[in-house]
Amino acid sequence: MVSRSLKGQTWIKGRSCCDHCRKQIAWFDNIPLLSFFLLGGKCRYCNKPIDKLHFVAELGGGLIMLWWWALAGQCLTGQFLPWTLLVATIWFLVGLICLIIVLADLKEMIIPDKASLSLLVLAGVYLGAKWWQGESEFVFNAWLSFLATGVLFVLLFVLTKGKGMGFGDVKLAPVLSLMLGWPAALVGLFTAVLSGSLVGIILLLAGKHKRRQPIAFGPFLILGFLFATLYGEMIWRWYWTLVF
Repeated sequence: MVSRSLKGQTWIKGRSCCDHCRKQIAWFDNIPLLSFFLLGGKCRYCNKPIDKLHFVAELGGGLIMLWWWALAGQCLTGQFLPWTLLVATIWFLVGLICLIIVLADLKEMIIPDKASLSLLVLAGVYLGAKWWQGESEFVFNAWLSFLATGVLFVLLFVLTKGKGMGFGDVKLAPVLSLMLGWPAALVGLFTAVLSGSLVGIILLLAGKHKRRQPIAFGPFLILGFLFATLYGEMIWRWYWTLVF
C-alpha cells in the first residue's frame, strides 16, 4: 500500500507484483512473513531480492496490532459503549498511520503531510471526547505539550539549519505529543532521541552509515510515541521515586 502510494499508484485495485520483473505474486507467495523466509528473500520468477521493506511492513503490522490490543483493543471485550468503541477505533487508525509514516520515512526519507494531518484530526477527535468525558485537565496539558514540542523542534530546525532533522519531523513531533499529553510526551521524546542516537552510533561503528549522512528520525519518533502510550506515565512515576 505504501509503495504504491509513493509511486502515485492506486492500492485499492490490482494485485501485488514483483518490483523487478512485474510478475504477479501468487497467493501462496504472499503470506505475511512466512513467504519471505520460504522464498529466501527472493522473487520466485526472476530470483532478484525482495525489498526488505515488505518484510518490515508485515512485521510492523503485526507489532502494531499487538500494541493496539494492549492499549485499547480490550475495550472491545466488554460492553460496546460509544466511548470505548470510539477510543478503540481512534487508536487502531493511529496505529495504521504510524506504520505508514515509518515505512515512508525508511523508503523515501519523507513523512507524508497527509499522514501527519490525519493524526492531528484523530487527536482532535480524541481530545474532544476526553473533554466531553470531563477530563479537561488532560486536554489542557495535551495542548501545552503540543505547543512546547512545536517550539522546541522549530528551534532545533532553525539552529541546525535543517541539517539536524527534516521538517516532516518538526510537523510530526508536536502532533504525537498532543496525542500523549503531559508527562507521557516527555517520555516519548526522550525515548525517540535515545533510541535514534544509539542506532546512529551502532551504524557508524559498524560502517553502515557515514558521518553527517541523514538518518530517518520518523521511525524513532513513532517508536517513542508507541512506547509512551503504554508506559509513559509509569516511567514518569518511577523516575520521581528515584529523585525523591
